[in-house]
Amino acid sequence: MRKSIIVILLLQILTFNLFSQSQPASTGEARASYGLFGHFNLNQHSADFQKLPGVPNCCPKFESGSGTGFTIGLLYELPLSDDLQLGLRLGYSSIGGELKKTEPVTIIKSGTPQAGEFEHTLNASLSNIGIEPLIGWRLFNNFTIHAGFRAGYALTGKYGQVETIVKPASGATFLDSLGNDTHSRTRNAFSGDLKDASTLYLSAIGGISYELPLNSDETLMLVPEAFYSFGLTPVVKDLKWDVSSIRAGLAIKYSPIYRIIEKQKGKEQIDTVIISSPAIAQKTFKTGMPRIETETLYSGNKKIIIENYIRTDTIINPKQYLLTASIDVLGVDSSGNEIPNPEFLVEEFISTGMHPLLNYIFFDDNSSSIPSRYNLLSNSDADNFYYSKLYNVDALTIYYQILNVIGRRLKDNPDANLKVVGCNSNIKEEKNNISLSRKRAESVKGYLTSVWGISDKRIKIEVRNLPAKASTPIDEPDKIEENRRVELYSNTNSILEPVVTKDTLYIIKPELTRFKLSVKSEAGLKKWQLDAFITNQLATSESQNSIFRKNGIDDVPEIIDWVLADNSFQIFKSKQKINYKLSVDDLSKQNIESNVQNLKIKFRTIEQKKIERLADKEIDRYSLILFDFDKSEIIDENLRIVNFIKSRIKPNSNVKISGYTDRTGDVDYDRELSLKRARSAANILKQPNSEVLGLGRDFLLYNNDIPEGRFYCRTVNITVETPIK
Repeated sequence: MRKSIIVILLLQILTFNLFSQSQPASTGEARASYGLFGHFNLNQHSADFQKLPGVPNCCPKFESGSGTGFTIGLLYELPLSDDLQLGLRLGYSSIGGELKKTEPVTIIKSGTPQAGEFEHTLNASLSNIGIEPLIGWRLFNNFTIHAGFRAGYALTGKYGQVETIVKPASGATFLDSLGNDTHSRTRNAFSGDLKDASTLYLSAIGGISYELPLNSDETLMLVPEAFYSFGLTPVVKDLKWDVSSIRAGLAIKYSPIYRIIEKQKGKEQIDTVIISSPAIAQKTFKTGMPRIETETLYSGNKKIIIENYIRTDTIINPKQYLLTASIDVLGVDSSGNEIPNPEFLVEEFISTGMHPLLNYIFFDDNSSSIPSRYNLLSNSDADNFYYSKLYNVDALTIYYQILNVIGRRLKDNPDANLKVVGCNSNIKEEKNNISLSRKRAESVKGYLTSVWGISDKRIKIEVRNLPAKASTPIDEPDKIEENRRVELYSNTNSILEPVVTKDTLYIIKPELTRFKLSVKSEAGLKKWQLDAFITNQLATSESQNSIFRKNGIDDVPEIIDWVLADNSFQIFKSKQKINYKLSVDDLSKQNIESNVQNLKIKFRTIEQKKIERLADKEIDRYSLILFDFDKSEIIDENLRIVNFIKSRIKPNSNVKISGYTDRTGDVDYDRELSLKRARSAANILKQPNSEVLGLGRDFLLYNNDIPEGRFYCRTVNITVETPIK
C-alpha cells in the first residue's frame, strides 16, 4: 500500500512540475483554470471466472455485470497553445457492480423431474481515489476532446455473494453436503473483503466537453462533459475481471485571469451557384441573401470573434436534357443469322405466278354496299380490263379485282352461269335478316349486269342467314366479319379458277433488314419515327417517297425488322440507294434525328445476267386455293392445282413448300396445322428433295385485321426454282 501511495505522489509532483515549467513567464498569457467536477458512472464489468479465491461457489462462470456509481473531484488545466491544454484531475470514483449468472438445472419435485434455474449473484463494492493526467485538444469554439489515463488507489474492495433457486418459484430447497434438506432456497451466501484485490487501479480515459460561459468576461464556465474509462488492471489479481465506465456530468471551471473579447471584420465571401431549371427559357441571375457567420479564435487571454460576410448568388440556366438517337443496320438471312455491314443484292427473275381467287365478297356491318376496297369500274373502264395485265402484284391486289375478273370471264364464256349466295352474320342487328342477305347478293349481281353487261338470266340469287360453311364460333369479332359475305359459285371451273400471271420477280438477299435503335431521353419520350426512303430530300418529298415507316409514342423498341421483299419491285425500279433515319421528340420539346445513312444495294437484271453469262433461273410461285378453317386436306380444285404444278417441275428444279395459317388459335397448334397442309401438298408432288416448312402464324402473309387477309393466310405456297442453261 505504501508503494502505491508513493507512486501516486510522485505522479502528482511530476505533473505539477510539468505545469509549472509550461507556465509562460509573462502574466496574462496562460489562462489556467481551477474547478470541481462530478460524474454519474455507468459501470460495465467484464469477467471470466468461476469463483473468488477462497470462496465456495457453484457458478459455471461469471461473464458480465453492471452497476452505477459516481466520480467527484478537483481539476486543474493549463493551456499549452491556443488549441492544446494539459489537465490534471484528482478525485474519488465508485466502480462497483453486480455480476449475475443463471444456471439451468433439472430438479426433482414430488418425485418428478422438471426444469429449474439457479441464479448466482456476486455484488462488488469498489472505490478508489486517483489522479487523471489528460491532454485536451480544442476542435472548434468551446468544444474539446480529452485523452489520458487514471491511476487510482483502492479504497474499498468488498463483496457479497449468494446462490438462489429462482425456478420453480416455490416448493424447492437446497440439500446440504449430507443430502439433508436445508429448508432454504439459498446457499453459498458469503461476504467480506476481496482477497488478493488489486491495490493500484489503472484505466485509459477519453472524453469530450463543451464550455458554457456563465459571465460576460468568461472567467466562470459551466462544462457538460462525458468520459469513457477503460479498465487496464483486474479487480482481483490473477482473475479476469475488468471494470469500464461511462461517465457523464458537469464541471465548473474558474479562470482568475479574465478573457478579453475582441471583434474583427473578416473576409467577404461571395459564391456563385449555377443550376439548370426546366421552368425558364433564358439565362437569369439571382442575388442571394447575405448572412454573417462568426468564427471564434483564442490567443492567450483573448477571445477573438471574426465576423465573415457570406453571400451565395445563383445563375439559372435553362435545363438542357440529354437526348440522343442512333441506329445500326444488320442483314438477316433465311437461317436467322445476323450479317453486319450487309450488302443487299436485288436480282431480277422471270416468274410464273398462280394466285387463288377467293370466291367471297365481304360486307361491312349491317350494310349491303360493296366496300370501297374492291375495285369497281365504269362501263368504259370495263371494256379495257383484262386480268392478264395483272402482274407484279400480290394475291390480295388480284382479289380486289375479283368482280372484274369474274365479269371478264363470264363475258368470254357465254355458256357459263353464276350463283350468288347472300349471307349475314346472324348476330345482333343482322340476326335473321334475310332481307339484308338478299340486298348484298343483289348489289353484286347489279354490278355484273350494269357494268359488265352480263344477262340477268345467267346470274341466280340465293339467300340464307349464316353461310353453309360459317366461321365459328359465330360470336367472335373475326368470325362475325367473315360471315358477313356473298359467296360466288359457277357451273364452269374457268370462272373462279386461279389467276395465272407472267411476272418479273425481284428477290432480295439477305431477305430481312434489322434496325437496331438506341435512344436516351432524360426528359422522357414524346414520340419517335423510323423512316426508310428512296430520295435524299428530307422535306415534304420524304413522306411521298417513304417505303417503310414505324413510329410510336411509347419507348423505342430495341429492334425493328423490315422484310425487304415487301418493297422489292419499288426498290428495283428506282435503282437508288435506300436511306434511313430515326427521329425522336422528347417532352421538353427537343427534337433530334440520327445521321441519314443508306443501305448498300447491288442490282442485277436479267439482261445483265445474259451479257455477263451469269447463272440464271426461272422462279414459279403457286398458291393453293384457300383451305377451310382448321383443315389440311387437299381436295377438289386444290388437287387439280397441285397436279398442274407437278407437271411443271423438272428434274433439276428445287421445290419449297411452305404452309401458313391466320392469327386465329394457339401458336403451336397453328404451326402444326400449317405443316400438315404443306405435307399434304408434298405427298402429291412426290419430290424427294423438296423443302417442307410449317410457318403457322409466325409469318402472316397478309393483314389479318380484314377477313380476306385471314382467308388468304390459310394457304400453302409452292415455289419452284428451275436453273436456266
